[in-house]
Amino acid sequence: MEEVMEYRTSTYEPSTRISKLRERALSQPPALSERAMYRHYYYLEGWMAAGGESLPMRSASALANAIEKMPVAMVAGELLVGEHGSSDDLSGSLGDHEDFAEGIAESCLSADEQEQMRQWLGQGPLDFQELAPVGPWPEELER
Repeated sequence: MEEVMEYRTSTYEPSTRISKLRERALSQPPALSERAMYRHYYYLEGWMAAGGESLPMRSASALANAIEKMPVAMVAGELLVGEHGSSDDLSGSLGDHEDFAEGIAESCLSADEQEQMRQWLGQGPLDFQELAPVGPWPEELER
């Protein structure tokens, strides 16, 4: 005897809170991104302050500085507050995007902060990413 399974489908209806958060995220109002350059600024400030340290220590310094100095963003309807990373991660965006300089000019950074950021970027802080990768894996690790 063959069993026949009945499938039921239902339409998901998000709550009012989720609908509002989704609408806000999709519309990308300026308030969502106006502080984004501060994340880059504070990250780069920490990175540059740790010059001469190992790459892991510079990364840790940069992240710690950004976490310490970024203001907490509290938005109505959110259960978790604060900033989050995105595909616009600093290490992948500095120098890689031609419009990064334009982003600095259009940001909420003060004129002094914009100038400082341009100076830091002029020093090629993440140029090490252009280096050749480490040599091939030893054979015993390839197994």
